[in-house]
Amino acid sequence: TIKIMTKALVLSALITASAATASAMQEANRAKPVENPDGTQATTLLVCGDTYVSAVQPDLIPDGGNYVDGIIWDFDARDVCYQMGLSPSEMDHLDDCKPIDGNTRILATSSHHWAIIINYATKKIEFWATKCSNAHSAEVLPGNKIVVACSSPCDQLQLYDRNRPNELLHTVSLPSAHGVVWNEQRQRLYAIGKKKLGIYRLEGADTDTPQLVEEASVTTPKTGTHDLTPVDENTLCVSGRNSYFFDIDTRAFTELTQFNGRTAIKSVNYNIKTNEAWYTDSTEPEGDYNWSTQTVHHTSDPMGTTDDYTFRTRNYNLYKVRVLYWGGEQSGVEAVTTDNDDTAVKYFNLQGMPVEKPSGGIFIRQQNDKANKVLIP
Repeated sequence: TIKIMTKALVLSALITASAATASAMQEANRAKPVENPDGTQATTLLVCGDTYVSAVQPDLIPDGGNYVDGIIWDFDARDVCYQMGLSPSEMDHLDDCKPIDGNTRILATSSHHWAIIINYATKKIEFWATKCSNAHSAEVLPGNKIVVACSSPCDQLQLYDRNRPNELLHTVSLPSAHGVVWNEQRQRLYAIGKKKLGIYRLEGADTDTPQLVEEASVTTPKTGTHDLTPVDENTLCVSGRNSYFFDIDTRAFTELTQFNGRTAIKSVNYNIKTNEAWYTDSTEPEGDYNWSTQTVHHTSDPMGTTDDYTFRTRNYNLYKVRVLYWGGEQSGVEAVTTDNDDTAVKYFNLQGMPVEKPSGGIFIRQQNDKANKVLIP
């Protein structure tokens, strides 16, 4: 028994060391992030599939080109499997990767029954849950709560506290749950599954016994809903079989003609200011599965009929794309620069607590009456 345990520990160490070496080599080969001439952020996307989440800048990739040319950051879930009590073989099928906390963290899910929060700067995980059978998406809620949408056979929304990993607090039934969006202005959660769009209020957000209470539901135009994203405070985008804008006030659906006849849209991210969208679609599957794709699409007019740009993820099975930054946005995170002002500089973490020697993350830098976020290696 001791020999078997020793071999298992050695194998675990070798796998971890190998993953760390591969990760270091990948970092050395990453593209240099692009910044627009006016100092604003270039378009930066998050793509996920298999065991990977990658930050990609399309400006570095020619039309139809390989996403590898544009990767500026990546994360391999196998690097954190032992922290979660899982094996490397359980870390694939990543299916969502939402930026949260001002783009300093990523809330990711896998249909292999787990959800995690990744610190973008350190690549360490700060929350995990491994009871989310067929998890397809998640969302941050008030009171440091997390909701995870779990599809069949789980068929439910699950509530967690992000400060208490892997402790399930509450569930509510939603057949084939696939997407969740919290609307801060309305203080309501919107969730999709099959042909239902449910509307929920969160009770007891600041307690140990929170609950989601269904207030209403709306029947979607088609069954097989896969993705739910915010457009503005009064509009959601519902996608799967075709794609639609949903008006929260009138509860009316408006079809996006670009996606007419599509049967397996996995993600749509629409920018109402620029009328553009990034999306993934496996109507014609690519890769190893009937639900995967290897193409990320861009359209400048979702009410039109054609794409104007694509890039490919040739070496893995892609599921969703998310937008970390739309082109022209202020990034909100700056590199540390030398300042000749002798006034003392103070640093704080993102919770506002003073930090004497900041390193390995994003901090708030204060000097005189100016404060800004900085990334410190």
